Parts: sequence; C-alpha cells; structure tokens
Amino acid sequence: MIAELGFVMCYIVAPAFANVLRDATIQLQLSNYATSCCKRCRRPWA
Repeated sequence: MIAELGFVMCYIVAPAFANVLRDATIQLQLSNYATSCCKRCRRPWA
C-alpha cells in the first residue's frame, strides 16, 4: 500500500515539479534578457 501510494505520488508530483521548474527557467531567462536589454540601453534603473 505504501509503495503504491509512493508510486502514485511520484506520478502526480513529478510532472507538476517539472512544470514549475520549466516556468521558473523561462521567467529567469526573460528577466536575464530584460536586464541585459536595459543595460544595453543604459537605462538609469538597470
């Protein structure tokens, strides 16, 4: 029973964790792009 529960949890948690990780990576890339763009434009707030 415990093994089955762990198996199901793995099936549920793994894809959700992958989605969160992917979203975080995309947001990080966007923020890095925005920061480099602002630095290139020499904005005072960057």
